Amino acid sequence: MATLLKTDSTPTESTQQDGLRYSLVESSTVIFASQFKRPHAIIREDYLRPANKRQGQAIYGAWAAVDTGLQRCGLQVTAEINATTVKRIVGGHGKAEKSEVADGVRRLLRLPADHTFTNYDESDAAAIVLAWLIEQGRIDG
Repeated sequence: MATLLKTDSTPTESTQQDGLRYSLVESSTVIFASQFKRPHAIIREDYLRPANKRQGQAIYGAWAAVDTGLQRCGLQVTAEINATTVKRIVGGHGKAEKSEVADGVRRLLRLPADHTFTNYDESDAAAIVLAWLIEQGRIDG
C-alpha cells in the first residue's frame, strides 16, 4: 500500500514575469525534494501537445525549473506517464474529471472522503505517482 507523505504546489500569478515564476518553481522544488530521502523514482505526466505556443512555453519552462531544482538535490525525473492513463487508472476512465481523479487518490490511499487537497495540482500529482506504481505492478489498484 502506498502512503502519502506530503503534497505541495507552487502557486504563481499570470501577472508575474516568467523568470520569477520559474524561479519560484525551482526554489520550491529544491525545498520539497531536500526534505525526503532519495526516492526510487520521480514521475512526471507526459505532455505531448500544448494547445498553443504560450501554453507550451509555460509548461516546458516550468518543467525546466523543476528539472533544475531536482538536479540541485542530485535527482532527476525517471519516468513519465500520460494523462489518459492516469485518468483511467485512478479516475476510473480515460476522460475522468479532476474531482473523480481526486476521489480515486483518496480511495487508493485510504484517505477519509472529506480529505481535502489544497488544489487539483496536488491530487493530480499524487494520481500520477499512484497510476505509475499501479502500472508497474508495485501496488494494487
